[in-house]
Order: sequence, then structure tokens, then C-alpha cells
Amino acid sequence: MGKRTDGAPGDLADEAALQETGPRRRPTLAVVAAEAGVSLPTVSKVVNGRPDVAPGTRARVERLLGELNYPTGRAASRPPITWSATVIAALAPLPGR
Repeated sequence: MGKRTDGAPGDLADEAALQETGPRRRPTLAVVAAEAGVSLPTVSKVVNGRPDVAPGTRARVERLLGELNYPTGRAASRPPITWSATVIAALAPLPGR
């Protein structure tokens, strides 16, 4: 995780630390929670739009979600479709039976 320069939530000394999940993978809720200085359930509440989060905390988490390009809405709830398969089956009697 990135180190904070003055202890303020979201102030990172090392921006490269935000890229721990790789260039094509989204950050986990745990990464967002650690960077925001809040618990994982708090980040989950913000992502799911629950009202029981303090306004300042919600703003901090939402800012980090945006900075980290965390998908929200339907994109967050479904994995992308990466492949498909077609299966064809044929049934035939065995000769001699």
C-alpha cells in the first residue's frame, strides 16, 4: 500500500502503489478501504448506495473509487463476458444393437 505523506486519508507518497492490482484489473474493496482509512464494510456500503455512512467518509471513499477507476453500478456487479462456447450433441443408436 502507498504511504501517506502527512497522515491525511488519500494523500499518497507513492502513486505506483495504487497499481498493485495490475493495469487491467480493478482494485479490490480492501485496497480502497486501506487507502481511505476506513473498514471494508464501509466501502461496501458506499458502493451499494447505503445511507448509513457519514457524508465526509462517503465523499472520501467516492473520490478514491473515482481515482482508482473502480466500476460502479452494473459494471461492478457483473464480471465481463470473456468467452462463450457452443455445444452440439448428437444421439445415434450403436450398430448391431
